[in-house]
Amino acid sequence: MSIRQELKARSRARHEDTEALFWGDAGFADAQAYARYLRAMAHVHGSLGLAAAALRGDLAETRHHRDALVALSRDLGQALPAVSPRSLASESEAWGVSYALLGSCLGAQVLSRSLSTLPWGAAAATTYLAHAGGFAKSGALKQFFGALDAAAPDAEQATQGAHLVFDTLSEAALAGRAAAKTGEMAQ
Repeated sequence: MSIRQELKARSRARHEDTEALFWGDAGFADAQAYARYLRAMAHVHGSLGLAAAALRGDLAETRHHRDALVALSRDLGQALPAVSPRSLASESEAWGVSYALLGSCLGAQVLSRSLSTLPWGAAAATTYLAHAGGFAKSGALKQFFGALDAAAPDAEQATQGAHLVFDTLSEAALAGRAAAKTGEMAQ
């Protein structure tokens, strides 16, 4: 079994739990839920993605994360708050972070299609989803997966990195929901 397959199997439950927190069974509930997802992705690209790429010395991945942050800022219509890169325990953990975050580019294509089916989706800004989907289609993601398998990082540490991405996104989803409910109660 390749490390990619192992990471997929080891992180599947967290991945599915995170997706359920953001869009459940029917997709994003509304434009505000989509915006919360975009803010969470910005936080993860800034805090974890850039740190993982730097630790591994991957300049192409660094450019991808920076371009993703620009796209996210455009979609949200505002400058993103500064986020400090997190410290990662090892290069293997960095591989796991990159696996989860770059792998999400495959999901961007699905999200983009699903947005178009929602009543408010046609008006949604999709610069980020187009960027991520373009990364997946360009062959860059396939190259990354090949490099991941060739590097053969420690599976346990790489899994911790993937879990860190999903846990950080889940925390953001829960915080966003709580803030949204607080705002609704104040009205």
